Amino acid sequence: MIDGRLSHETAHAGRRAQSESTKNSGAGTKAVERSSYCDAMRDLLDRYQAMVGADFGHERHGPGRARWARSVKLQIDRETEALKRRQAEEAAATEARRAAEAKNAFAIYRAELGAEHERAMTVERARLSEVAKAHVAAYRARIDREHQIAEARRDELVYETLLSGEKSNRRLKQLERETTAFRNELASALALIEAHGLRPPSLSI
Repeated sequence: MIDGRLSHETAHAGRRAQSESTKNSGAGTKAVERSSYCDAMRDLLDRYQAMVGADFGHERHGPGRARWARSVKLQIDRETEALKRRQAEEAAATEARRAAEAKNAFAIYRAELGAEHERAMTVERARLSEVAKAHVAAYRARIDREHQIAEARRDELVYETLLSGEKSNRRLKQLERETTAFRNELASALALIEAHGLRPPSLSI
């Protein structure tokens, strides 16, 4: 502060360092003054980064292009390319490993799925076999019942036939007896007619 006013020469770190360099070395060269200016400003930015910027995640150096010697730049490029190749190889190896793991996992899953399907099919075949056996048993029982009913009906028909035949035989014998008696009576009547000298009528019995 000079006379209550802010002095740019004292408030600005670079200007202050430049002025102090000129006072200490007399009429210094431009290069010395420039170096003092840059060193002071660099120190200011370093202290600001340490005290303020770092707490907010700010970087000390911005994205500007760095100035390197050609040999250093070539070395950096080679190292960068080598790093990229290593990263690409590591990424490829990781991808291949993941693909192999995925393939192995899929093969295991497919095998487990096939085994589960086979177990399910075995259970289903067993169930269908039991159902088929139950149907066959029921059908056989039905056939046996119908066969028993048919046998009983046949026996009834045979009995009825035999009973009807016996009744017919009895009726026939009765008719034969009645016919014989009628013939005998008729013969007696004819004999009586002839005994009286009468001519008997022509009869055919």
